[in-house]
Amino acid sequence: MPTKGNAPGNWQPPAHTSGAGVTLTGVVVRLRHDKGFGFIRPDNGENDHFFHYEAVVPIATIVHVGDVVRFVSKRGEKGLRAVDVTVTGADRTADAHEED
Repeated sequence: MPTKGNAPGNWQPPAHTSGAGVTLTGVVVRLRHDKGFGFIRPDNGENDHFFHYEAVVPIATIVHVGDVVRFVSKRGEKGLRAVDVTVTGADRTADAHEED
C-alpha cells in the first residue's frame, strides 16, 4: 500500500521486504576462501551482509578484503545477504581480514 502522499505508480517497497531489494555500497571485511563466502560492511551502518562468491558479477571477478563494492541488499532466512555484488574500488579498510 502506498504511503500517504505517494502516488500509487511511484510506490517503492521498503528496505528488506520481498521485491527487488535495496542497492547499497560497502566494503568487503571478511572472506572465507575455503568456503566460498564473505561479508560486506555497508556504508549506511547496517549490519554486515553475507555474500556467496556466486553473487559477484561478473562471476570471474576475484574479491579481496578491502574492496569497495556496490550490491543489492536482501533479507534472507538467516539475515541480511548481498546479491549482484560488483567491485568498484579497492583497499578502503584496515580492520578487515581474510581467512584461508
